[in-house]
Amino acid sequence: MKMSRLSRTLGAAVASLAAVVTVTSIRAEAPAGNAITSSGAGVVTAITKPSEQVRHAFQTMGVVKEALVKDGDPVKQGQPLMALDADLDQKEMERLKVEAESNSRIEAQEKDLEVKTMAYNRKAKAPGAFTVEDIDQTRLEKIASEKQLEVAKDEKHQAQIKYEAAKIRVEKAVLPSKIDGIVQQVVVRPGEAVDPQRQEGAVVVVKNDPLWVEIPDLTTLQVSMLKVGDKLGVRYENDGDSGKVEQAEVIFITPMANAGADTQTVRLSLPNPQGRASGLHMIVKLPQKLIDATGKGETAAMAPSH
Repeated sequence: MKMSRLSRTLGAAVASLAAVVTVTSIRAEAPAGNAITSSGAGVVTAITKPSEQVRHAFQTMGVVKEALVKDGDPVKQGQPLMALDADLDQKEMERLKVEAESNSRIEAQEKDLEVKTMAYNRKAKAPGAFTVEDIDQTRLEKIASEKQLEVAKDEKHQAQIKYEAAKIRVEKAVLPSKIDGIVQQVVVRPGEAVDPQRQEGAVVVVKNDPLWVEIPDLTTLQVSMLKVGDKLGVRYENDGDSGKVEQAEVIFITPMANAGADTQTVRLSLPNPQGRASGLHMIVKLPQKLIDATGKGETAAMAPSH
């Protein structure tokens, strides 16, 4: 029994000593100044991702007439990316436009109503000169002309609606970019059919300025010490230890942690005016309080249970 207690006491002492050594090591190896070394404590790795990625898709079925961009092209929001073959829709739109803008039927019916109104008024004011049947007939012709004028106005309104619908179909035959960015991939080629349900879309555009820097391996304890708006020093791994250190801002902390690994993802926003590609590895320098939290976490993990 005494030996067992002695063993537990020694185990706890060794664990505490190891934790102290770990914390001391982390603090000693943390990079000094603005430099960020690729190895050692005080740094973690991360991956850059596009801040936006849009899979542009047509809303209707059709056949691609022309691809207006190619892979790697920079594009602006609203810039046409691709066009469907819409020649028949274009002609139908032009025909409907004529009907929508024409007032011929309404004007002709207005004249007809004017004539029938005059005839009815003339007969109605001289009942002795005309039979009741004749006056009633003229009145009915006037009423019918009024209804025909209403029909002509309704037909013009319907023509305007049909024209607007045709105009929308023609406009939707051109696929505009929803964001400023770079064409990642032209998925569909001229002559190929497009399907609105196709998951890949027709043209994929990514936005790399700003970049998102996602850190997946911080412990929940470390993440609890961060907040949106905090700044962390980062540099591209490919640039080497002497690479430029830039400041990235915390913009999102995932609300759900990985319970099995006790980690939580943090997303940073990094300005990218130089246009570097997304998908690159980054080295992130942790603030001292996060380094200290690593030591505390290890100490807690190694502490003996009672």
